[in-house]
Parts: sequence; structure tokens; C-alpha cells
Amino acid sequence: MTTSSPLALSPSFERARIWSNVLRCFFIVNFWVTALWLAGVLLVLIWPEAAKYNPDNSLLSVSSLAMPERIKAVAADVARSLPALILLYYASKIFGRFAKGEVFAAARIAHIRAA
Repeated sequence: MTTSSPLALSPSFERARIWSNVLRCFFIVNFWVTALWLAGVLLVLIWPEAAKYNPDNSLLSVSSLAMPERIKAVAADVARSLPALILLYYASKIFGRFAKGEVFAAARIAHIRAA
């Protein structure tokens, strides 16, 4: 039994569909890794001793910082990571649509421009 696409596409599109699904899964995994990272960073505000583990002394310990400095450090990290989280979300959505055959559909172009 073959699955039919909602759009009539050439048979050679199957390879592009597979790679689009692979990239979509890659972006979804990276999205959740980044989301967990941000959750861990926010946890440092509540439990600063969580960031003490640094076997190679590559991390700064935030437990010695006062709360205003800790808030600034966490805000800087969130400000740096949040755009990546947004880009990963939209990339996964776009490649999901590519896998369905909606390569340059008007709705997809409007979705990209809205982002």
C-alpha cells in the first residue's frame, strides 16, 4: 500500500522528503535540548549550588554571586539562548511542511515572513 501525498509531486521528491524529515527531527531534538538548558539556567536562580560542579574549572560558580548579579547572568544567558530556541522551532515547522510537499506554498511564505 502506498501513501499518497496531498500534492502531486515527482517521484524523485521522495529523497528530499526523507532528508526534510531527518532535518525536522534534528531541529526538534535540538529545540528540546535548548529548552532543557534554559530550564536549567533558570534553576540556577533558585538553587545556585547546582552550578558548582565544574571538574575542569571552565564554569564560573554562581553560588558566590549576590542575587542581582545572578539575575543579570541568567538574563544574559536567556537572552542569548532564546533566539536559538525560536529559530529551532520555526526550522522544525518549515522542514515538517517541506516533508509534506508544501515547499513554496503561500501559507509557508507568510509564516516565514511573520517570524
